[in-house]
Amino acid sequence: MDYKDTKTFWDAVFKAHPFNPPKNLSTGIKPLDDAVDWLKKSPQNVLDFGFGSGLLLLMSAKDTQGFFHGIDISLEACTFAKKLFAHYQIKNARFETGSLDQLKKAKTNHYDSVILSNVIDNLWPEDALALLDEVKRILKDQGKVLLKLNDHLSDDTIKQQSLILKQKDFYLDDQGIYLWNLPTETWLKTLDKTFDCLKQERIFIPKANQYNRLFLLKKKI
Repeated sequence: MDYKDTKTFWDAVFKAHPFNPPKNLSTGIKPLDDAVDWLKKSPQNVLDFGFGSGLLLLMSAKDTQGFFHGIDISLEACTFAKKLFAHYQIKNARFETGSLDQLKKAKTNHYDSVILSNVIDNLWPEDALALLDEVKRILKDQGKVLLKLNDHLSDDTIKQQSLILKQKDFYLDDQGIYLWNLPTETWLKTLDKTFDCLKQERIFIPKANQYNRLFLLKKKI
């Protein structure tokens, strides 16, 4: 599927993103910080697919052993994350520009944990489901997933934001960002085919002035 406009949008965002490394590594959102701590209780061979600024992966890597791998569609995001990791002198990490095709090159049963933060519901549905299949493949038995999704939007909100309907429950905004707008119950049924959901909660993101949905998952044996 075509993500050209999505890539252009995120390249512009991260090219303009000021480089101000935080003194204290935190998202400022306790449930999200706790979720990263939950990942760190496992051996640390971690993949962040769609890592953005790289903060969650950085928090996973700080003061721990292991290997940290990031894949993102945006070249500017890769440049930013490399600079961030260099600032903290973390060398056991690799960042790559790519999408689902890049992930398919990863080894089977290779990762202890995967981070999917605001990426899976911004893909075309067939790509989102293919991504879940790939995550299942590359995770070790009982591997962990930190999954964060956008909030489920009401019909009124969709109208207010002038989202364009592309197919059932799937929208496009004027910046080239897609949204697969499924209720939590539907996501849980989809995830249950592959993962056990250990925790699910709705969290507020102050910087974006919006809610997200956070899931802590473990690969089924």
